[in-house]
Amino acid sequence: NGQLADLMTYSLAWSGRGADFLSVGESRGSGTATDQLAWNTAIQTHRFFAPTGISLPVNLSYTRSSSRPRFSAGSDIIRTGAMQDASETRAESRSFSTSYSRAWSERSNPFLRYTLGGITASYSMAETKTRNPSAVDSGVVRAATVSYQVAPRRLLAIPLPLTKGRL
Repeated sequence: NGQLADLMTYSLAWSGRGADFLSVGESRGSGTATDQLAWNTAIQTHRFFAPTGISLPVNLSYTRSSSRPRFSAGSDIIRTGAMQDASETRAESRSFSTSYSRAWSERSNPFLRYTLGGITASYSMAETKTRNPSAVDSGVVRAATVSYQVAPRRLLAIPLPLTKGRL
């Protein structure tokens, strides 16, 4: 895990276990080699143009896991090469997401603030691939949203008679 100033955070994790690895209390290995990898990062791209008030974070992630049996089921024949590759169970996923928003100050142009100022947006994409000895599957999911919301309170304020208050 780490952080690069206020620009980026990241994490990386990997774990693996060989088919012959012995844990405490075991007399033999599991017979299956496994490994998992996960990588995540969040980049604050809006730090490059902070005076504009725009917020534009970008998030990326990748995960992969696999398991490979060393022996054929019910026998002591060691799998190698193409036979071992065909017996592998593997899952892999990638994702990307970003969003846009802008904080408008009271000093900004009122026309822009009350028209374009109400736009926010986001986009995300996730891709998965899985494979096991009996099936192969893949999928992609994409989602995008655009929202518009304006609060013209100051433009619609009605002065109350005989007071400094506004409705």
